Amino acid sequence: MSKKLFLVRHAKAEEIKSADSGKEDLKRDLIQIGITDAETMGKRLFSMQIKPEIIISSHAKRALQTAKIIAQELQFDSHKIDQNESLYGATAHSLLEVIGKTDDSIKSIMLVGHNPSFNELLESLCKTNIENIPKSGIVGVKLPVESWKGITVKCGSLLFFDSPKNK
Repeated sequence: MSKKLFLVRHAKAEEIKSADSGKEDLKRDLIQIGITDAETMGKRLFSMQIKPEIIISSHAKRALQTAKIIAQELQFDSHKIDQNESLYGATAHSLLEVIGKTDDSIKSIMLVGHNPSFNELLESLCKTNIENIPKSGIVGVKLPVESWKGITVKCGSLLFFDSPKNK
């Protein structure tokens, strides 16, 4: 038995404005190209017949917006997206803690969040030459474990890597 983990980096969002603008990082909205890229990536996942059993998203607005767009393209009920504050500013270790709390009956998880934590997690899970998951980039990892708590360093294998830059 094995598990599948999908890492989705949030789509392109507004730039952080000057300090007097009052726009906090957590409240940044996706910009139009980010919305379009998220829709494109959701359609690609759908065409690959990828259907995660659960989606866990950072509570940052741009990540949650990305998660909802992809969920819509995958015909996943966006009301079932689990918002988790631990995904914002996470380390690879803290991401593994979130994953490890998942019920073992679940075979596939999609995390929607941020770099550098997703890059660090990917690097710890499997051998890969992916240096940077770009915005709206998605990575699929196969994990040869029966329990989410059983994930160990370099136990996974890369299933795929895709981003809006790939045509």
